[in-house]
Amino acid sequence: MDGPKAPAPDLDPHLAKAIEFMTVSGARELAVQRVDTMFPLIIRLAKAQSKNKDAVFWSDVEAAIGDELKSSTGELMTEEARIYASHFTDFDLDGLIAFYKSDVGRKYLAERPRIVQESTAAGAAWGAKIGVEIAKRAMEKAAHARKENSSL
Repeated sequence: MDGPKAPAPDLDPHLAKAIEFMTVSGARELAVQRVDTMFPLIIRLAKAQSKNKDAVFWSDVEAAIGDELKSSTGELMTEEARIYASHFTDFDLDGLIAFYKSDVGRKYLAERPRIVQESTAAGAAWGAKIGVEIAKRAMEKAAHARKENSSL
């Protein structure tokens, strides 16, 4: 999907600033990616409801759903911008925008995908390790409790 269009010129200035923050921080791009991720799910749900259709029908449906998602992505951007605008003042947004436009902000954005990837791998390894330890301790506690209950 292509990114949403720029905000309308008559848009509330605080909301426009929130949209600018979303753009420079990568939040706007992430929102578009979420919409792109929803696309195959919507197709699968539609196919599950109508199994007896041919490939041409599904090709037309996919095109129509893609068009609908593209045309409504701007609405999602505005809703998300309202959320940011409700949590940050103009002063806050100015500071955030300045940060993301700075060298260190751009470096953060460039490094963020690798940081997320490495953090996810570290979290998975930690979860696997701690999960085994927690399960072992829980089974020991349950066995101990069962032993105490059976001796009563």
